[in-house]
Parts: sequence; structure tokens; C-alpha cells
Amino acid sequence: MDKVDIVSIAEKIIGTYHACLVDDIVHFFTGGIWHAGDRKLDELIVALDRRTTRANRNEIRDLVSLLAPEGRYAPSRYIAFKNGVLDVETLKLLETSPDLLVPNQIPWCWDRAATSAAVEGYLDSTAADDPSVRARIEEMLGAALYRGKLSCMFIIVGMAPVPRGDASNGKSTLAELCFAEVGGKNSLALDIQAYGQRFMAANIAGKLVVGSTDAPSTRPDQSSLSVLKRVVTGDTVSSDTKNGPLVEFKPYATVILAANKVPPFLVDSGLQRRPVVIPLKRQFPKNGPNPLDDIVTDDGMPALLVHAVSGLRRLLAQGPTPCPDGDAALGGIIALSSTVEQWADDSDVQPADLNGEPCTTTYLNYSTWCSASGEKPLTRGEFDAELQNRWPRLRAARKRYKGQPTTKRWFYGGASSDGAPATAND
Repeated sequence: MDKVDIVSIAEKIIGTYHACLVDDIVHFFTGGIWHAGDRKLDELIVALDRRTTRANRNEIRDLVSLLAPEGRYAPSRYIAFKNGVLDVETLKLLETSPDLLVPNQIPWCWDRAATSAAVEGYLDSTAADDPSVRARIEEMLGAALYRGKLSCMFIIVGMAPVPRGDASNGKSTLAELCFAEVGGKNSLALDIQAYGQRFMAANIAGKLVVGSTDAPSTRPDQSSLSVLKRVVTGDTVSSDTKNGPLVEFKPYATVILAANKVPPFLVDSGLQRRPVVIPLKRQFPKNGPNPLDDIVTDDGMPALLVHAVSGLRRLLAQGPTPCPDGDAALGGIIALSSTVEQWADDSDVQPADLNGEPCTTTYLNYSTWCSASGEKPLTRGEFDAELQNRWPRLRAARKRYKGQPTTKRWFYGGASSDGAPATAND
């Protein structure tokens, strides 16, 4: 039996199949589709020579990664569908080409004229006939298709009363629709509590959607929050890989979180600016028909994609559609994410109440409230920073107060307790 020619196979993959490296991941073009990753590359190697062993395939992959030129993704306005590549700016459908590196082919056809009564009925009923909610749903579906930097995440919450613990508000169905829209190869089911687990972040590379259909209500650890923020903002993520080297990549996934009780994770001011809340205000029969049965079809999905692309174009042009119920819900989510916000609201603390108060006394009051409420208090430095974030005119300084030397106290830029301004020399 002839020996497997490692070099010839590697050179053919690079020359015939246009292999290149993007973010240290091999991409190649075959069958009108760009593929990426070791598994797909192994499938190509086996198709070229069925005699290859695992050791052969490892050698070929290693050689391809060393010899392949650096590639670059096409601009994010291009979206690959089964029947071509759509330019979102012009709405022109182009032929697939090895000269246009568009990853993440959507497993449905694009048809600008597609319509569906099932899709229209689903969007209206899920949005409870609220145009602003429907617009945000369309924008979320559009963001799921997009590889560019949007710097936002979508939170789907139920706002209708929950009878006997059974929400049935459609949040999981809507999240599942986003997964079905982009396909299993382009999505990753991941709770935000798991972002920081070892090896996990590497799985986000090259995904269009990362989300959870029913997120746990527990607070994520700081490592998970750090990775989440990088994914949402599109900043470089570093991750260990199992039996492999450290990888670095720029994520472009849209984060989608569906929950009846949103976990308290918006503790960072950078994250607090990112969420777009989709409030679901309608109850559906628990054992009713699954609307996705009529939508996730070759007839239904093209009609849904028309709404998704329209929502994406709107999102890129003007940002998320204003939605009073969604914005109000976001305020509540932020408040519940912060023990400082909860303490201040629960204890009816006003900034003027803290004027002249020792910082240690204020922190002790907060810590006592946390203990009684079953919450973990922030560190003293974190508490001071978050308190000043809530009330920017509040500051801590070691000053004289009413003519007497003091320990470090809070000073508020409003009226002091005796009616005089609280100045630096009080």
C-alpha cells in the first residue's frame, strides 16, 4: 500500500480548497460553503484520502495551519444563506464565492418576497400586539444573523402574572426560534453562569448566537461576568482549550437570555448599558400547539428572515426601538442586580441622609442589611464606588465637619443637615 502523502494533501487543501487562517482557525471553501474547524477539516482530509490515520490527520492539519495564508472575513454586512450571499445594505443576493469569505451559512433560503400568515400571527401574538415589542423581536432576530459589533444583548422576560409557577409566556419558544433561525452549527446554548468555566469560552468562537432558553436565577461569578462582557462588546477573548493551546479570538455572537427571574448580573456599569429587554405580556395555553411547527419550515423561515433583516437594518440605522415596558423592566433588572440599589431602596436611604455620616457607619448599615436579606455584601471599595455611581454628587473625603476634625465621611453636593451647603471645608 502506498504511503499517505501528507504534503500533497496539505497543499491541495490550500490550493484547491482555498484554505486560510482567521483567528488561528483554518477555513476552507467547498460545495459553495465556507467551513471551519478541525472536525470539518478532518472530514475533508478523509474525503481526499480514506487511508489516513488519526496521526496522519493531525500532521496534515498542523501542516495546513503552518502553510495556509492569513485570511480575512468579508464585511459583516454580508450574510450567507443556502441560495447565496445577501448584502444587507443593498439587499442584493450575490453568488457564493471563494473570494468572499462569509462564514456561518444560515440553513435557509433568502427570498425578499416571502410571506407567511403563520409568521405574522406568531409575531403579533408573542408581542401582545405591541408594535414596539414586535420591533424589538425583529431586531433580535436580525442581530442573530449579524457578525458585526452591536454592543448589545437581548433579555427576554415574562411580565404577565405567573399562575402556579407556570409562566407559559413564550420566552423559551422565542429563544428557540433564534437558535433555529441560525442553525445548530452557528449557535451555542450556554447559561451566563458558565461563561467563566475552563475551556467553555473557546466554544463561543465562530458562533452567531449564544443564549439560554431558561436561565438560572443565581448570580454569576466574576470570571463569567468578565467573559460575558467581552462577548457582548466584541473584545478579544482568551480561553484554554482541552488538549490544545490557549486561543484568542474576537467574538461576534449575539447574547440572548430568556428568564422569568433574571439573574442579578448587571452589576457593572458597562454591562448595564448593553441589554435590550423584550417584555412578553401574554399568557399562552400550557399544552397548546407549538407555533414553531409552522414557522421552522422551508416555507415559514424565509418569511421570518424578511422581518429579521428588516429589524437588523433598523437596528444598525437607529439602535433598538424605544419600548416603555422593556425600558421599565430593565430598570428593575438593574436594581435587583445591585445589593446597593436594593439596600438604598429597601431602607429608603436618600443622599442627603448620608451627608456627614462616617463611611464606616454607612457600610456597616449596608452589611447588616445584606446579612438580614441573605445577600453577600460587596467589599468596602466596591460599595463606595457603586454608591457614588448611584448618586454622582456624593463623595467621600477626610474633612472637617462643622468645624471639628473627623474620620472619613460622606459629603453630598446638596444641602447639609442644618441647611448649609456641604463644602470641602465643612
